[in-house]
This record gives sequence, C-alpha cells and structure tokens, in this order.
Amino acid sequence: MKKNLRLTFVLNLIITVLVIAGMVIIFTRRGQSGILLSGGWLSLRYYTTLSNVFCGLTGLLTCIRILRSGKLTKPLFAGKLMTAAATGLTFLVVLLFFGPLYGLRFMYMGSNFLFHLVVPLLALVDFFLLPFPGSGKAPFRFTLLAALPTVVYGVCYALNLFINGIGEWPYSNDWYGFVNWGYPIGFAIFGIFIVVTWLFAWLLWGINRKLSFRN
Repeated sequence: MKKNLRLTFVLNLIITVLVIAGMVIIFTRRGQSGILLSGGWLSLRYYTTLSNVFCGLTGLLTCIRILRSGKLTKPLFAGKLMTAAATGLTFLVVLLFFGPLYGLRFMYMGSNFLFHLVVPLLALVDFFLLPFPGSGKAPFRFTLLAALPTVVYGVCYALNLFINGIGEWPYSNDWYGFVNWGYPIGFAIFGIFIVVTWLFAWLLWGINRKLSFRN
C-alpha cells in the first residue's frame, strides 16, 4: 500500500469510528446531544446526521476498497467530494450562523462535537489529500454531483411538508423553520443552500487538484 493511500486509509478509518461513536451517543443519550432535539431514529431527519452517516459509510467503503485492491475508484472519489461538501456545509453553517446565534459551546455539545466539528474537518483534510484514481484530473462534473445530496434532502423536506403539513411545535415537520416566512422564502433558502454546496464543492475540487498527493 502506497504512503498516500495508507494516510487515506487511516483518516477514513478514524472518520468511520467517530461517526459510529456519534450515533451511539445519539441513540443512548436521548435529548442530550446538543442542538439535535430528537434522539434515536428521529435524529435521521437532520441534514447534519444524514451527511455525517453518509460520510461514515463512504469512509468505510474507502477502507474496504483500499484493503481489497490497494486503489480507489472514480465513483468513490466523487462520493468523497459529496461527503466533504455536505459535512463542510454543516461546519460552515454552524460556525458562521448557528454558533454566533446560540453559542459555539452549545453547538458542540455531545454528538455535535463530532458531527459539527471533528468529522467535517477530517473529511475536508481527507479530500484535500485524496489521490484521483487513474490518469488525468478529477472532472468538473463531480462538483455538480456533490450538490446532489442537498438537492435530494431539499426535495424530501418539501414533499414531507406538502404531504403531512407543517404541524405545530414540537411536532412540526418544518424542524428547521424554513417556511416560517412562507413557502417561497423556504424554497429560496433551499436554493441558496444548493448553490452554496456547489460553490463549496467547486472550491474543494480546485484545492484537491493543486494540493493532493498523486499516485
């Protein structure tokens, strides 16, 4: 196993273990995982939880792939860009918006210390150092694919509101409060998040092309 792949393996193993640890905290300490107001299975409605679980699964697949063949695949590389962009978006939103609003100490309580800070940072470092498999460089279309998880989440969020209604707190289906100012504003917010995710993926893609170790 080459040196750069050994580093990738170690980083992804750590990410996988930390995601498992975060989910254990959520399922065993209901209501004590920081800003996540719902423990157990209900926590899977949050973008933070889903993006980190996706990151952990991708990390596990990366470790398995490296052990089995000693190399990565282009689809796996695209998946790593997806997870880095998704968890990185969570990191930025918490740091720049929710942190100043609620306090970073509160935002980094319990599992959120892992899901809002540690895992996203490790995912970013991992992608910066990730070698693109094969010849050439990562194609630009991968940045568009990286926005796909945010698009899917937004569509599912909107469908849930249309089918089940908004509801009332604490049982609201608008748990992020996106449609507090009406559906048009809520959809505009989702649109902004999609664009920001793509721009962030484009930035990560550019950094990877310049800084990552190559085979």
